[in-house]
This record gives sequence, structure tokens and C-alpha cells, in this order.
Amino acid sequence: MLFQLPEEKKDLIFPLFKNRQPNRSAPGCYFNGTMPGKAFVDDLNAPAKAICRLDMSWTYISDGADFPWIEETLHELIKTDWLQVIWVPERKEPLQKPRDGENTESVRLAEKLGFVNPVAYDFIFFAQKKETAAGLSVVQPV
Repeated sequence: MLFQLPEEKKDLIFPLFKNRQPNRSAPGCYFNGTMPGKAFVDDLNAPAKAICRLDMSWTYISDGADFPWIEETLHELIKTDWLQVIWVPERKEPLQKPRDGENTESVRLAEKLGFVNPVAYDFIFFAQKKETAAGLSVVQPV
């Protein structure tokens, strides 16, 4: 189940984003109130999974979110919003380029949902293709 978290409850999901994320300052700005965005969660009162979509389209997935919930949530969000997903499904320290075959489950999910192929570095980045965003009021170039 997917719920949009009210702005005044965003402190509930801050602990769900403990792992290092690329461009970490962006979600940090969301949590401190200097960058607008929306958060979607599995439970309004005790969220265990979250996806934050900043108004600039960057979208971050919480550390403990599982693939079925991520797929369901992204599938719903792409119906109304244009997304650029920045995601670290299997974080390695220090940051490094993945070897061939790593992150294949996330690559399959990106392709299934109609996203452009991920960038092959230390994180997964995929943006919607123009065709999958056809029903949206604003379609940004990929």
C-alpha cells in the first residue's frame, strides 16, 4: 500500500535513509526544509519503507525498501510525476564501479517500468523515457 506522507511527518522517515546516497545533500535539504518534495511510505504512522521525490525530480529510495514495494510504488508515481531515480541497492564501501552482473535486479526493474538504462557506476540512476511520461503535463528531456 502507498501513502503520501504529510509534510509535518517527514521526521518519521529520516532514519530510513542512513546509508550514504549519491548527492546526499539533496535529500538532506528536503529533510531540513530547504528543498520541497514529497515522500511516499508504506505506513503513515510507522513507516518502514519510503521513497522521496524532490520537486527537481530526483527520487531517493530508503535503505530497507524491498523490490516488490519499490516496483509497486514507482509504477504508481510514474503515472503522475516525471522521475529520475538515484538508488544504491547494494552499497559497497568505499564507493566503486560495479562489476558486470552487479545490480542486475535493479536494472531489470528499471527496464520493466520503462526507464532509461541505468548509469553503470557506484549507484543506479535511471530517468523515465519520454514515451512513458506521455500523460504528464511536463515532459522533461532525458
